[in-house]
Amino acid sequence: MAVVALLAALLVAGCRVDVTVDVAMVQNGSGTVTVTITADRQVVDQAPGLAADLRLDDLEDAGWTTEGPVGTDEGGLSITLARTFDTPEQATAIVASLNGPDGPFEALLFTREASKTAIEYRMAGTIQVDGLLGFADPDLIEAVGATPYLDAIEERGYTVDDAVGLTFHATLPGVVRETTATERSFPLTWTVPFDETLIDVTTTSRTSLEADRSWRVLATLSFVALGLWVLISVVGIVLIARSQHRRRKRRRSLAALIELEARDDPF
Repeated sequence: MAVVALLAALLVAGCRVDVTVDVAMVQNGSGTVTVTITADRQVVDQAPGLAADLRLDDLEDAGWTTEGPVGTDEGGLSITLARTFDTPEQATAIVASLNGPDGPFEALLFTREASKTAIEYRMAGTIQVDGLLGFADPDLIEAVGATPYLDAIEERGYTVDDAVGLTFHATLPGVVRETTATERSFPLTWTVPFDETLIDVTTTSRTSLEADRSWRVLATLSFVALGLWVLISVVGIVLIARSQHRRRKRRRSLAALIELEARDDPF
């Protein structure tokens, strides 16, 4: 909910705010949720003290690390928030916490299922935004009886899509098996409109363990082959040593026989 309050503060202050939500998961199911909020130059022009006025303590108390606000090349402001998770279940909870009770990410679910041959990762659900009410802070509405950022947008003659943009990225381990994203390479990307359109983000990826298994088999075979080579080498050395010993023994026996015959033969 602290993220919602931050977004509301930026919307009240300015004209255009872009939000990017990025979920990146690694093979063991852990990962990071990153939220980047960028306000355009008009925000800075209309509220030059905004950067100093923003308070990020609540976000940090809620477990988020914060970077910024920093200036952008276009003269705006950017804030990056990040929070790590240890399991897909935690990822589901963190993403759901980004919005109000009726927010766009309530229906998202992350899972990880492992077998002996593969690990399957799944992101199931939809994203739907009912205007800016999806990001509304109930406490703020109750306190002031309205959504001040909606009033500010209407006063400027903007539509919601003019004032705010939402992009969702997801990176899962392995190879994409199924997705609704246009491009099948990670990070997968969806642009979410603010007109209640349901955006299906269902995605499945798979990491095969067969390759690791093949390498283990190959390593075992290599070890066995090395052992056989050593054994054969040792046996060969022993046989050669025995052969040389027998040859030397025969030579000594022959030399002794010749010497004996020479003694018996006076001529």
